[in-house]
Amino acid sequence: MDESLILVVDTNILFTFFWKNFLTPEILIKKKLKLITSERAINEIDKHAALIIDKTGITKKEFKIIKDDLYLLCAVIPLKEYSLYIKRATDISPDEKDIDFLALSFMFKCTLWSNDRKLKEQDLVEVLNTKEIIELSG
Repeated sequence: MDESLILVVDTNILFTFFWKNFLTPEILIKKKLKLITSERAINEIDKHAALIIDKTGITKKEFKIIKDDLYLLCAVIPLKEYSLYIKRATDISPDEKDIDFLALSFMFKCTLWSNDRKLKEQDLVEVLNTKEIIELSG
């Protein structure tokens, strides 16, 4: 494996950052991963903040701290920076919610980290699930 691996992460992976038994920081450090996500993914986290807090049992303060940490762990890219790749991503995306992540993968020529099985049905962007990320050598 290279010095570091750049990955686009989808919203559902970002949601796992809020779990108490969250493994991702260890994965990021051990595997030397650099993460990229869309501004829309962060907006989805804000939209579902109450649900995340309820399901994870964290406090509003813990939610804010973890969300702030997301900005340290992930480069958040605004739509205007990858808009040229939206059409291509739309053409292959099995779900409109995944278009931004595929577009970012095209832009950065990198792998997408997602547990969405449907995303693996297309063959233009490599998609790895969490288990596969953990199993990466390095």
